[in-house]
Amino acid sequence: MEPALDADLTQESAPRTYTGPKRFAPDTAVVVELVGTGGFEAVLTWAVGIDAERLFRVATFSDPPRIVIDVDSSS
Repeated sequence: MEPALDADLTQESAPRTYTGPKRFAPDTAVVVELVGTGGFEAVLTWAVGIDAERLFRVATFSDPPRIVIDVDSSS
């Protein structure tokens, strides 16, 4: 995700903006794991582990800002 930061650089101590887990297994049939792999120079990277090769689509929205990854569960 770009541009995105994992710290609030407007504050001197630059506190983390996301304090949740770096790795977790959601309760879904298709997505088996999500892993935050890093943040560097305004780029955040997360890996999405799925149970098999599947079709997917990605969309972005602005109000509120977010990214949506729709993984086809029928393939």
